[in-house]
Amino acid sequence: MNRKMNKPYDLGLEAALAHARETLRSKYGPEDAASFEDLIDRFIAEIVEDPTRAIQRSILPDARLAEGIKASLKGPPLSDSPETLLIETKRRQATLAAIEDGRFLEGQIQTAAVPDGNGSYLIDTVGTPGRWKVIFTAEEPTDTAAASVTRLLDALCDIRFTASIPQDYGHIADRLTGEDDQLVIIDDVLEADRYLDEGSTLCRPSDSAFADSIAAEILEDGHLRLYAASRLLTLSRRELRDLLRDAFPTMAPVTPTTEERRSLSPRSVGKDLETETLPGVVMLDFSGTSGPYLVAHALEMRGYPTQVVKPGEQVALDDPAVFCVSLATQPLGLAGVGDQLKSLRAAIDEHFPGSFIIMGGPSAKHPKAAIALYPEVNILLRGEGEEVLPEVLRIIGRTRTTDGLSREQIAALKNVDGLFLHTPGFMMFNNLDRVNAPHDFDVPVMFHYGSFSLYGGGNPITSRTIINPDIARGCPFRCNFCSMAMGWKQRYVAFEKFQQYVLGMLAMEIPLPPATEDAIAAALREDAATSEAARDYWFPADAYEFPKSRLADVANLLNRSLTVDLSSRGLLAADARLFDGEAMEGLLGSLVCQRSNVVTRSQVNEVIVAIRRRWLAVLLEKDEDLYEHGLDHKLEILLEDDNTLCNREYIEVFCRWVIDSGLNRYMRFGGGQTSVSSFLRKGKPDEAFIGLLREAGCLEVEMGVDGLSNNTLKQNDKRGYRLGNAIQVLVALTRHGINAASNRLYSAPYSSRIDLVESLLMGAIAPLGGHSLGGVFIITVPGSQYTNEFAVLFPDRAANAADFEETYGTEYAYAWANFPEYVPLEHHLYPYAPEAGSLIVPFASTIEIKREDKYLYDQERAAGAMTHELGILAKLEAEGLESEVEEVIRRWQADEQTDPEMKALGEIIRIRRNQEGDVFNIFRGILAETYSPGNPKTFTDILNDTEPNPPI
Repeated sequence: MNRKMNKPYDLGLEAALAHARETLRSKYGPEDAASFEDLIDRFIAEIVEDPTRAIQRSILPDARLAEGIKASLKGPPLSDSPETLLIETKRRQATLAAIEDGRFLEGQIQTAAVPDGNGSYLIDTVGTPGRWKVIFTAEEPTDTAAASVTRLLDALCDIRFTASIPQDYGHIADRLTGEDDQLVIIDDVLEADRYLDEGSTLCRPSDSAFADSIAAEILEDGHLRLYAASRLLTLSRRELRDLLRDAFPTMAPVTPTTEERRSLSPRSVGKDLETETLPGVVMLDFSGTSGPYLVAHALEMRGYPTQVVKPGEQVALDDPAVFCVSLATQPLGLAGVGDQLKSLRAAIDEHFPGSFIIMGGPSAKHPKAAIALYPEVNILLRGEGEEVLPEVLRIIGRTRTTDGLSREQIAALKNVDGLFLHTPGFMMFNNLDRVNAPHDFDVPVMFHYGSFSLYGGGNPITSRTIINPDIARGCPFRCNFCSMAMGWKQRYVAFEKFQQYVLGMLAMEIPLPPATEDAIAAALREDAATSEAARDYWFPADAYEFPKSRLADVANLLNRSLTVDLSSRGLLAADARLFDGEAMEGLLGSLVCQRSNVVTRSQVNEVIVAIRRRWLAVLLEKDEDLYEHGLDHKLEILLEDDNTLCNREYIEVFCRWVIDSGLNRYMRFGGGQTSVSSFLRKGKPDEAFIGLLREAGCLEVEMGVDGLSNNTLKQNDKRGYRLGNAIQVLVALTRHGINAASNRLYSAPYSSRIDLVESLLMGAIAPLGGHSLGGVFIITVPGSQYTNEFAVLFPDRAANAADFEETYGTEYAYAWANFPEYVPLEHHLYPYAPEAGSLIVPFASTIEIKREDKYLYDQERAAGAMTHELGILAKLEAEGLESEVEEVIRRWQADEQTDPEMKALGEIIRIRRNQEGDVFNIFRGILAETYSPGNPKTFTDILNDTEPNPPI
């Protein structure tokens, strides 16, 4: 392990290592100490190459080393014993290096550090290379079969892909590639010959101890079909590896004992795909995000009747055959989702027996964790579902899990990437290394997502026109604390679709003539009664499906009514129509598909929006004032997607289109979360870009500052800016009239006590805009760079059985007992340095701002009362941190300081100290200037005002 470590990751370990070496030299002498360290290095290498040997304590080459190892395994990390300290430090270094070397491959976790329950760490494969085809033919699969099969695959991959294996695994292991190999779970391996293909060769272990456990078939194309007894699914990961390592060398070709053979297909045959009825779909919104609604719209546009249901709501759809879960949640919500899935499965079994549960979404990017934690799921799809889910639904149709899928259905599902399938008696993995991430997606005018703005000048806004259109997905950055959905590739909706979305949204805000609304309601409802409340929706319809003839009636009615409205105002020629007969036929044909006689709500909505959009286009072409046509407020759009503004060219074209078409009279928008670097040009705030945003109607932006000291930014791998740049950008935005907020992180796992104090000071006095959500800690996200390091650096905090039960509940006891590697080890990630971690405690409640309290703080700030910031300074002063504060000031004033804003701050303190003396009074004075209502200032601005003769 001679790999060079990244400096921020090993400062604490290097200091501990130097201390241990010095103590050992004085205790044993230089030669014995060097020999002792050499033995430790060999022991560490053994751990990395074969973790089970360390756990079994089978390599204890020296009495003193054995004593140290035992103390290390059983005692607290980094104890005072020099032997234990040296062993523990080197093990941590080696573990970190192994994780750094193999942390990610194509966006999927490949290695993880897993506590073994004895204070040691396993370096073990989590990602499964290759494209395994897994077929489950056992008669009685258990609830945890999915995760157990995943473990078996990992054990096979350990044999095939682990480097420097000191053993020959024989002929079969050499053929094991994971590329189109098959794994068959079977009750009785002794009957494997009944399954053989013509012309293939069966291999069995010559050792009778494994005769009923495993067999292999070499197929004609050279691939391998491995038969494994279902009892293997009850073994631990270590037991599986040991069994396979012992069995594989003994496997050799044998002559089949019987001529009876059959194909490896499902036992039951379902209905023909071509005549299958489309299933009704219930889309469950467990996370409160837009994903379920976007996918529901995509399904409805393809003809699937779909209902979005939140937890606790009733299913109104008639006899749904599929329940879909969009998994977009952090570890804090994983246990809750699991409890909801258990309740859902019970309810399905009672009311809709045999219905499928399908899971997808951002958190399904890590499928093995989902498979292990949620055995109730029948199909898991990695990634976004708009494209792949309709295809899967077309294949399974209204087949029930109890019916079994036909050979044709299984063959069709094998064309779907990133898929896991589990039904009674059958299981299949298909290309789980692939993530479904559509590049051509829609932003439909379909629903109002959210009821208030996160910013809005500090005031809640309840207008139904605050929308998140989801125009961007993915992220171009690689922040260490984040696991951005669907990988790093950022994708934008086609610009023409975004334009049509804005125009459609605006068109729907202009009220129809009352008679027209009533007529549409009568055409869509079984009864003609229409309440005023019904008009709060896009169209007053309760049903999920409508006769196609009824849609034609609605479209023709709306076309005639709006044509008359325009003609009566002299905006349309007397003989003209919004849509003539041919154009109307084309509109209906382009938006309504899949089924011959029935349409869905989204298809009806799309037709209505298209007609009203054409109506708006005429009004805009004639330079009509939309407020005189009934528009009573501006359309508000919240671009809440992460880093929407990163694509400068896209956003600039959008802003110029809004300005040139005059739409900035009728709409405004918020920029959502975006990077500081989006607003920089040549290291300075891009005033032209910011001015263009404001002219187009941008009123609010949330900045992902993500660090309140330059050391923290560096540890979080925030690139392209320093903290001083963030300060300059936020002040520039505010001066242009754009309400700016900042997402703040006070620490990283490697923050020192000085880093944390500097962050606290910056959180109080730096002009970082209104408050957005942030905290003193980092939430661990599956797949983030920090998640695995948490297991390495905090083995004492790793969940044990009691902690697990307290955190996740007794319902998840199976997960702890069998699959701890898939369980988030902790909710929050605190600094590694003990003195920094201990400092977190007294400040946690002072810093954290709950969402429901945010508006209070923003209103106080607007009035010039800086209660929150002054509270941080008061806490710093009361905690007796004067020496740390002085060290931070020296850091700002040091010659090597390269951030101009930090250097300016240091100079302000030097000048004012000669006048005032008390540093906390100086901080309070700086705060009054940086957050001056209507005129915020950077530290450079304040310095220029402070100097007796400011430079010209």
